[in-house]
Amino acid sequence: ANMAQIHSKVPGMEDTNYKQIWNACVNKGPFLRYNWGLTDTMILNQHSTKKIGKDFNKDSVYLRIERQVLQGFPVVQSLLFLIRTFVTDVKTLTKEQRATMAMAIENMTDEELEYKGLTDKREKVILCLS
Repeated sequence: ANMAQIHSKVPGMEDTNYKQIWNACVNKGPFLRYNWGLTDTMILNQHSTKKIGKDFNKDSVYLRIERQVLQGFPVVQSLLFLIRTFVTDVKTLTKEQRATMAMAIENMTDEELEYKGLTDKREKVILCLS
C-alpha cells in the first residue's frame, strides 16, 4: 500500500501531497511524530480491524500514544517506519492534561470522532476525563 492508501481514512488528509511527504521522509529525515487516542483497554495491538477498545466507562479510560519514527534511506529510496505504543490510565494525568484532552474531543468534527472511535461517545468520555 502507498501512503495515500494507508492514510485514506484519516480526516483532512484527502488533499495531501504524498509525493512531497515521501520525498521528505526518504531524503531529509529522520522524523519523529506522535499519534494519540483513547481506549478502554491496555492491549497494545488495536488495529482498526480488531474493533476493540471503545467501550468506555469511568474505570476504563486509557490514553494510547504511538511514538512513530520515519527513517529514510535515500540510496534505495526506501523508508523504515518504527512504532512504539504507550498506554496509561487517564487518572495518572494532571487535571490540566485531562481538561486539554476533553477540549480537544469537544472540538472534534464528526469525521474525527468517527476516526478516533468516539462517535456517540463524546459526552461519556468527556465526563470520564473530568
